[in-house]
Amino acid sequence: MTDPDARKAKIDPTATVHPDAQLSKGVEIGPYTVIGPNVVIGENTKIQAHCLITGWTTIGKDNIFHHGVTIGTPPQDIKYKGERGEIIIGDKNIIREFVTIHLPSAGGKTEIGSENFIMVHAHIPHNCRIGNQVVIGGYVGLAGYTEIGDQVVIGGLAGIHQFVRVGRLTMIGAQSKVTQDIPPFMLVEGSPAQLRSINSIGIQRRGISNDALAEIKKAFKIIYDSDHNTADALKEIKKRLRPLPEIEAIIAFLEKESHRGISKKTAIEEEAEELILPELPELGI
Repeated sequence: MTDPDARKAKIDPTATVHPDAQLSKGVEIGPYTVIGPNVVIGENTKIQAHCLITGWTTIGKDNIFHHGVTIGTPPQDIKYKGERGEIIIGDKNIIREFVTIHLPSAGGKTEIGSENFIMVHAHIPHNCRIGNQVVIGGYVGLAGYTEIGDQVVIGGLAGIHQFVRVGRLTMIGAQSKVTQDIPPFMLVEGSPAQLRSINSIGIQRRGISNDALAEIKKAFKIIYDSDHNTADALKEIKKRLRPLPEIEAIIAFLEKESHRGISKKTAIEEEAEELILPELPELGI
């Protein structure tokens, strides 16, 4: 067992830490936790009891991993043959009980940014990319190669298909089934998921200007409340809307290659003409 003084880390006597693991000062390792040889853990990160962190995993500073978290086990991909791939986790994340984070397949990366809150039993799969300040509810299942943008909120028990992209500040309601890409700033809910409106409350809470909010509403109508295909909608947005950073983010999302296509399932006919935000679905469970 590793000498805690040598690593300037606090390691419970029942924990097993491989001598080649790199633990920075202030790290705490809880009872019966196992840390593998290719693991790097940044300052002041706390890992509670009965966790397993293995594989080629690098973790930043000031994270909290609750009881039973598993990181770095092989991906659920029948093509995986043991090739090396990295898991990279940023700073100040809260990872709750029994979350699983898998190694990538095909030598890629599984990446989680900073200041995320991932709730109980959520699954972060191979080759997934999660941005910053994301909230993922309990029992959420992401599939391989999904991309979750900054400040996204995913309600409990939602499922997201492989290769799907979800844009910044989108909210996905609890128990939703998402099979295609969702552009930034949207509110979706249902099985299959339908676009309900823009995420007005989330936008306002993040301090986005009223001018930008008005332009985002126009972009929503161009994409969803018309007969435009994605290419035509993109041309109309570039032509008609002001080049604010939020509109540029929507343009960049629509221009990027999509494996699944942009979701066009909407419930616009059920909403008021002014796109009044419906009652928010529950986040957790």
